[in-house]
Amino acid sequence: AEKLKKEAATSKYARQIFQAMRPVFTDWAGEVQRSLGFYSSSNANVKLTRVVAIGGGTKLRGLLKYLQQTLQIPVEKPGS
Repeated sequence: AEKLKKEAATSKYARQIFQAMRPVFTDWAGEVQRSLGFYSSSNANVKLTRVVAIGGGTKLRGLLKYLQQTLQIPVEKPGS
């Protein structure tokens, strides 16, 4: 599974791999959204304008785009 995940972007089964990973993306985006909501409600004077994503998961093709669409806020990697 790890090999498929790492090679998903170049695999002939890319579509199927991404379909299988979609629930994970959805769960992860939900957790990020929940955390951002908590932070925003605790800091009413702060306006979030972007999310900076770090870690190995950011290498998964399509994850940042999915997260950006779900959160409705720009998502980028450092140095982007």
